[in-house]
Amino acid sequence: MVFRKNFFYFFFLINCSFIYSQSPIVQAEGMQIYCPGTQLHIATSFSTTAAGTETGQKGLYVQISQGYVNGEDTISLLTPANFPNIDEDWSAIEGKLTFTHKIDPQILYSEMEALLLDVVFESTSANPKNDKSFSISIGDANYLPSQDHYYKYYSYSDITIADKNWTTAKTFAESESYYGLIGYLATLATEEEAILAGIQAPGQGWIGASDATQEGKWEWVTGPEGIVHFWDGNYEDGNKPCDNLNGNCSAVIDPITLELKYNNWAPFEPNEYGSGEDYGHIYPTGKWNDYGNNNTSVDGFIVEFGGSTGDPILTITDFTDIIMPTIISPSPILPEIICGPDTVTFNVQVNTLAP
Repeated sequence: MVFRKNFFYFFFLINCSFIYSQSPIVQAEGMQIYCPGTQLHIATSFSTTAAGTETGQKGLYVQISQGYVNGEDTISLLTPANFPNIDEDWSAIEGKLTFTHKIDPQILYSEMEALLLDVVFESTSANPKNDKSFSISIGDANYLPSQDHYYKYYSYSDITIADKNWTTAKTFAESESYYGLIGYLATLATEEEAILAGIQAPGQGWIGASDATQEGKWEWVTGPEGIVHFWDGNYEDGNKPCDNLNGNCSAVIDPITLELKYNNWAPFEPNEYGSGEDYGHIYPTGKWNDYGNNNTSVDGFIVEFGGSTGDPILTITDFTDIIMPTIISPSPILPEIICGPDTVTFNVQVNTLAP
């Protein structure tokens, strides 16, 4: 393939591990450009280092943690017959591939390395638009590279908890830890966080937003950043206009970036329906709603780990990237034109990962 315009891509290897660690070290490398209609290995190299005398781990977890498009993107083993004793479980909602051993309680590190190098990415789109980041971990929580935080959904059907309300979920979250990271109800301050912790989560649940202190003044109240004011105002029940209890139903302007703080409310939410709807809740669609503390329709809650004072540096996760050059024209885009040996002229929109 010959480019008619001078677009240069600089390749570099990603290595996000550390020399010293008290936890196992996972090292993955690779940044590649995807050719539509093909299967591409997500890593060019992969290794694991034990923290002590252990020889393996319960599972290996691989997720398209940024840029995932449900219904188009998949990751899978290229040659599953080479791993007859490994269970491969793909979750389309999470964009996540889970490997466990069929017989033994652990997957050996030596087998884990061969396993990961056999994982390939494929998109059914002839012109995929989102760059992809792949998190590779020996822990089961979802990992977001841009934040270096972990997110885990807790379903009420899987845990024992006294009361299924926001207040108790907040207390439970703060009692949880993940490889030494302190937990808290998720604060979804960016679109990437909202996608991974909301849309790419298996259920609906509480998040760390509240206007209990002042009606209509919505704040993130659970994270290590402290109280973060992000939204002003509620909508009137049924009539839809903003009731101006506090503000004009709009996002708060960040004083540093001068940009609107992120929000993802469902249409005409929050609305203080009835009274006492002072706590944030996320739907399976990723949209937010305000609920009363004891709303019984909530299935669980999302716990975030990372960013707290005293948190250790984890080495159990690394990530790689695949770049998706966006082809603007000609149309329709044909994979054989893009990937074949012929010369073709087309326009390219520079992707977000390329320098």
